[in-house]
Amino acid sequence: MSEIVGSPSRPPQREVEKTRHIDLGSIRDSYIYSIIILVALIIYGNSVTYQYTYSDDTQLLVVNQEFLSNFANFPKLFTTDVFISITNPQVFYRPFLNFLFMLELQVSKDSPAIFHVTNILLHIACSLLLFVVLKQLNVSKPIAGMAAVLFCAHPLNASAVVWIPGRNDTLLTLLVLASFLMFLRALDTKRLLPLIGHFVLLFLALLTKESALMLPIMCATYVFIVRRERIPRATTVSVSIAYAILLALWVCLRSMVTRTFEVHQSIVSLVVSWLNNSPAFILYIGKALFPFNLSIYPNLADHSLIPGVISILLFVAAFFLRRPSSMRQMCWGLGWFFLFLAPTFMSGIIFHEHRAYSAFIGLFIAVTQLPLIQSIDFSKYRHLLAFLALITAFSVLAMVHSEKFRDRTAYATTAYLKDPSIDASYTSLAGLFLDEGNDDSAERVLRAAIARDSSMKVIHRMLGDVFANRRQYALAAREYETSIRLDPLQLYNYINYGKMCLSAGRLDDAARLWKRSVMISPDFLLGYYYLANFYVHARNDPDSAMMYAKQIQQRGVTVMPELLHAIQDNPLYGKRKQ
Repeated sequence: MSEIVGSPSRPPQREVEKTRHIDLGSIRDSYIYSIIILVALIIYGNSVTYQYTYSDDTQLLVVNQEFLSNFANFPKLFTTDVFISITNPQVFYRPFLNFLFMLELQVSKDSPAIFHVTNILLHIACSLLLFVVLKQLNVSKPIAGMAAVLFCAHPLNASAVVWIPGRNDTLLTLLVLASFLMFLRALDTKRLLPLIGHFVLLFLALLTKESALMLPIMCATYVFIVRRERIPRATTVSVSIAYAILLALWVCLRSMVTRTFEVHQSIVSLVVSWLNNSPAFILYIGKALFPFNLSIYPNLADHSLIPGVISILLFVAAFFLRRPSSMRQMCWGLGWFFLFLAPTFMSGIIFHEHRAYSAFIGLFIAVTQLPLIQSIDFSKYRHLLAFLALITAFSVLAMVHSEKFRDRTAYATTAYLKDPSIDASYTSLAGLFLDEGNDDSAERVLRAAIARDSSMKVIHRMLGDVFANRRQYALAAREYETSIRLDPLQLYNYINYGKMCLSAGRLDDAARLWKRSVMISPDFLLGYYYLANFYVHARNDPDSAMMYAKQIQQRGVTVMPELLHAIQDNPLYGKRKQ
């Protein structure tokens, strides 16, 4: 009798285990989508209030706002560098990125909020697409969902989301993932429509960033190495011709970019530069597993490679612990990571974290092939709790890192403290002090920069600005001349030097310097503005002023009404023609 009475209170162990089982294999995709969206909004929702950092975002969206606000300038997007109004030693061909900016500026011009909203939406879309692509690559739904949520929350991606120019890589990744997904659908269904979608999305990706050139390589290696699929010769030839046509069209469009100069490096110098910078692969890998030492201007001098070495050793250990379920797909994923990241090392010593965004997809593809990862079972509470703890930690780290991009002050001070080997760390902070009227602090930062490296280009121009503000014109002129000697193609050297000459009463020198700026870059709008104002106000020559004002109008930008009125209301306007 006691056994009968006691039995209901102690169900069989099998039933207890059954009540604890969580079947995530049958979870709806919509639930995973909702989790990704929720995580993104929790981490990045506050970034909608962030301001410009006075770095590339200001040049892209403030300096070029009038141009991008005018839809009539759409054709010109295909013949200009991404920065439009300044001259670059290298052409960054980004017409699709600028087109997206153009659309957003139709909604709002007064604040950067619209751009931050779009950045968040792009990141959400990339995370959702990663989930879909991983499932298409035969990764189980729970593991694919886990990877997509981790990608969404990972701190390494934060700068790509909260810093407006970082969207160049989220937009690229969205197009690349969508294009690759269309390729997989075409491969499975043998239908033409998905293949056409693949080519269209690939072309848009090329119009976003040059790294899209890696996608055809990844598609080909996936077919012939991962799937080992025999493709009819006619199909292979047709697809190859289509790729060649797309590439040729992209090269033709890019060659139309209006520029007065472009620095061309020899193949040998590019290879040497790449080899010197290649240890940054380890830097990025370390930040993927240990995303603690994130910064504004990541570089090899100020940041350790030890986390990267430890990450590689852990990956190798996990590999030898149990062989991957698909060695070919894991190697292919690693190939994706290295190929999409490799162009970053061609030049420069700053390895921005947002540049790893598209390459990071490859690491997730590779890691999901490890048996150690595939053995994760969310029906076990310890596995689920460990995953939730990791997501929480990543979310906190991502939010903390995002705050460094909140505004100009946070951006400049963080760079100065964490990246002392980078010139821009000094110029960002000194520029902040200059705009605040704190010339003494600006000079202190600039002197520290010169003590580190007297050949820093922008430093001498900014020091000239300090002396010009103090009306120490001889000292200012010396610094401006030094800056022009070090960097004769930097347009703001001539603008600022000309402003100083105007203040010092050297009118002819001011005009000469501003004319030099537009000779170097015929699309440099600021140079025309200074010349138009100079001739109407300093020279009382409204006809010459109108000539420069028309140069602005010809480039699709509206001249400020105050300037036009000053020219047209001048009694001498039009008299010279008579």
